[in-house]
Amino acid sequence: MMDSFDVAGVSSDVILGLSDEEAPNFVSDRVAKKTLHLTVQQLNKDVLSNDPERRDKASRALRKLGFV
Repeated sequence: MMDSFDVAGVSSDVILGLSDEEAPNFVSDRVAKKTLHLTVQQLNKDVLSNDPERRDKASRALRKLGFV
């Protein structure tokens, strides 16, 4: 299980690679570090991308984190 996440942006691939048990810890960690908005902001941009694969991954990542 991932105990700590860095403050830098995280790709949808990383989020999609989290287990169902790790996803809530990821969100809690990001909230505590006040960086969740950076991740959600990037995923929202990716959802609006012209690249269908990028849109799909971002949408699935947001869903995994409980935002859709």
